[in-house]
Amino acid sequence: SSTIKTCSTGVKNVKLTEGSCSGQVNVTVCEDKCSPNTQNNPDMDRKIVECGYCVPKNTKFTNVTLSCDDGSTTIYTIIEPVSCQCKLSDCRESERIN
Repeated sequence: SSTIKTCSTGVKNVKLTEGSCSGQVNVTVCEDKCSPNTQNNPDMDRKIVECGYCVPKNTKFTNVTLSCDDGSTTIYTIIEPVSCQCKLSDCRESERIN
């Protein structure tokens, strides 16, 4: 059986672009999956699975510096999760997170 990782914050290195300015920055993200719940549906010969999505619980604003083509820099504000939580929903829903 595979081990279900818990929903937690992690760090991802991403490239942010704003106009002619860009930069590689480390951003905090919610990562890993939540444990899915499997229920037997007595009416059908199949299982209903609830998927767990790892979503931000509290967020903060972070300013990052991007370098521009003309040699100047600009401040770009991103929203980062402070903590993450599991949100259970039907697996048929499109996965919007991450």
